[in-house]
Amino acid sequence: MASTLQRPHANLTTSYWRADNSDPVLETTVGGILRDAAAAYPDWVALIEGTPDPATRRRWTYAELLTEAERVARALLVCFAPGEHLAVWAPNLPEWELLEFGAALAGVVLVTVNPTLRESELAYVLHQSRAAGIFFAPDYRGRHLLNTLESVRAGLPELRETLLFSEWDQFVASGSPTQVLPVVAPDDMAQIQYTSGTTGFPKGAMLHHPACCPARASSPVSRCSTPAGASSASSVPCMPMPDIFSPPDSRPASSLT
Repeated sequence: MASTLQRPHANLTTSYWRADNSDPVLETTVGGILRDAAAAYPDWVALIEGTPDPATRRRWTYAELLTEAERVARALLVCFAPGEHLAVWAPNLPEWELLEFGAALAGVVLVTVNPTLRESELAYVLHQSRAAGIFFAPDYRGRHLLNTLESVRAGLPELRETLLFSEWDQFVASGSPTQVLPVVAPDDMAQIQYTSGTTGFPKGAMLHHPACCPARASSPVSRCSTPAGASSASSVPCMPMPDIFSPPDSRPASSLT
């Protein structure tokens, strides 16, 4: 005779989990938490270039990172207005991080683009995101990204500016030191991140600033380098965005500490 396992039926009485408000989320921005960190710990190391040879790794303190990000923001405002969309199409490198913070300070929305995308995929993301410009690496894993971009450029009438990471120093120098940076609010859009598109066309997730930096009142400035017991009113994101969009076997070229 067959037997069946009788399991007791649990009665669901609660389908709501009360929010934990003991540690409030701060209403801040990506640029705001960088400014807070630079003010609190200006000489601490914030960014290290992850090259294989430790002797060649560039380093930035929080103060240096803020200074450079503000220069990037001023250079961006030469080409873009706050609220416009700027795509970044490159593997992991320190300048990617500087662009991320610079865009946040300038109020420019960063559109993250996987460096492995082919022509049709790239064209779709740039068109669908209404990108006014793109910052990209000249090549990646033997592919000439410049040639790929040029092959789809004619179908992207809103793409106004094309900027190369290989010309980074000239770009940063183009900004005016007297340019006043805009006021950026937490509710402003910070980034558009695209899904992989495995089951259909990629979908762009629009993220406001708190979604990119969920800072809490008790958060340390850096999860990786803050001494035990130290705390600040904000935390700098320890999430190098290219790590998410580069293939798993690509070697990271930069990291926030």
